[in-house]
Amino acid sequence: MKVLKTMLATLLIGTTAMTAQANYGTQTVQAAAVKTMMDDSHVSITGKIVRVLGREKFELQDTSGKVIVEIDDDYYHNPQELVGKNVTITGEVDISRKSNRVEIDADFVQIH
Repeated sequence: MKVLKTMLATLLIGTTAMTAQANYGTQTVQAAAVKTMMDDSHVSITGKIVRVLGREKFELQDTSGKVIVEIDDDYYHNPQELVGKNVTITGEVDISRKSNRVEIDADFVQIH
């Protein structure tokens, strides 16, 4: 029984450490703020997917405005199925200097 308790405690500590590491340095932001952030900033944003822009590109809207998000097709079968869904996206800000475009490259998507 003591071995089982030790294993459970080790598992809980490891899970807590992984969660803390995943969230380290991630800022919760709104769409309007993304345009002022530095490239590769780790962010989390919650809003509604309002339209599909192209391959893996979507427009997310929150109360402050809109931002482009890149969502890997592992999160959907048909891009249209995300339109109208409330989501929380965790990822990195991606700034394209050539096109003067700011977007969020999603690492994780939670559909509400």
